[in-house]
Amino acid sequence: MKLEEDKINNDPKLKTKKKVIEAAKKWKPLSRKDEYRVADAWKDGGFQLTDKTILQKYRTAGKEIIKGVGRHILQGKLNLTTVSFPIKCMQHQTIL
Repeated sequence: MKLEEDKINNDPKLKTKKKVIEAAKKWKPLSRKDEYRVADAWKDGGFQLTDKTILQKYRTAGKEIIKGVGRHILQGKLNLTTVSFPIKCMQHQTIL
């Protein structure tokens, strides 16, 4: 036992390893209960979108993406990296 302790005390790597193991054994998870939410946050997460025109643009862009994916699947092409991104989403004013 004494020989083993001397070996650990003389070898810096073993000494560090022993310290890490001791710290890991003493570790306990934090008991924080505070959940911060921004006042503007929507109850389900994110932010509520109330602008009807922007909402319509998102929906049409989403429909085009789904159509493209469906078209590729029906053609037997399961490589989704070749599905083109709708040009409507490429406008300089888009927030996508």
